[in-house]
Amino acid sequence: MWKMILRFLKIILIVAVILVITISIILLLLSMQPFVPNNYTQIVKTGGELEAKYLAMGASQVEHMEVSTEEEWGNINVYYPKELTESAKSYPVVVMVNGTGVYSSKYPALFKHLASWGFIVIGNEDPSTCSGSSADTTLAWLLNENDNPDSRFYQKVYEEHIGISGHSQGGVGVFNAINEQPHGSLYTCAVSLSPTQLDLAEALN
Repeated sequence: MWKMILRFLKIILIVAVILVITISIILLLLSMQPFVPNNYTQIVKTGGELEAKYLAMGASQVEHMEVSTEEEWGNINVYYPKELTESAKSYPVVVMVNGTGVYSSKYPALFKHLASWGFIVIGNEDPSTCSGSSADTTLAWLLNENDNPDSRFYQKVYEEHIGISGHSQGGVGVFNAINEQPHGSLYTCAVSLSPTQLDLAEALN
């Protein structure tokens, strides 16, 4: 009798271990997937010619630069037109503000798409962006690079054309970056997509 019970418990334990391992593998694989499909510019359906035109990739080839910081949230990611380093002109900027738990490295396709149209697109690895502080720090880094003769971004930032966009908690971060942060007055365009309620954003933060 006891042998049967022990054997049954052993089988249950083995099954439980297998389930835990399987679920862990699935979650790991899901965490490695981008939040924006790499081919989204080909699969999204548009409603008109203008949308179709700008949903397609632009004319510029794109370069990527990852910058380490001393911030708790980690690195800054910058995507920019490849010709920037050889060009004498300056480029408009888009600061991306992450949604909850979504790092800039999880949606590179969106950065590449915008950069292909001639923008410097910059974001970070902050999973809690409600205050707009990390967006401000990220923009401050780029502005410092714009004043640094040794930087590839030296005099490449079109400071009169800086935009900011964010989704969910990042949508709230957009409002706070504009209204509560030191560089808020520099933004000339803002897009807040499906911002959460303020109390929820603060709780998530």
